[in-house]
Amino acid sequence: MDTSILIFLVTSATSNLIHRNRKIMAIEPVKPRPITRAQIIKNARAWLGVPYKLGGGDRDGIDCSHFVSTIAWANQYYTTDLIYRISHPISKEELKPGDALNIPESGERGHIMIFDSWANEDHTRLWIYDSSAACGGVCHREIEYDDSWVPIRYNWVLEDEESRP
Repeated sequence: MDTSILIFLVTSATSNLIHRNRKIMAIEPVKPRPITRAQIIKNARAWLGVPYKLGGGDRDGIDCSHFVSTIAWANQYYTTDLIYRISHPISKEELKPGDALNIPESGERGHIMIFDSWANEDHTRLWIYDSSAACGGVCHREIEYDDSWVPIRYNWVLEDEESRP
């Protein structure tokens, strides 16, 4: 392999370096992006109808982890097995709009979706925003809760009242 075309990214708390064509240049570290719950839901609605595409990351087709990374949380892409780097687990009863439900496995076995609201008082059914083959793309749908999911919260989510001046 020709190393002159190799692109390599090193990330640390203090610096990011890109090695491209044997030149090393510093770039800004990836910084957390605070966002309100209302903005997460607004962003999710704006993607409704975009087709599902495994590995896709734009309006021509998007998979679940690109969808969550794009609309909600990150200024970079996180897979379902790496999302823990910018989130933390919460209990089912702590779920609020804009949180997520994750199946933290790599590849096609993993899945992540945005929690919108409970669909019943027993908290056995819920409304989610999802990008999946099951609904053909980005959709808002009601599903049954599954105890195998891991409820998670983005580390820099703002409660809507926190964003008011």
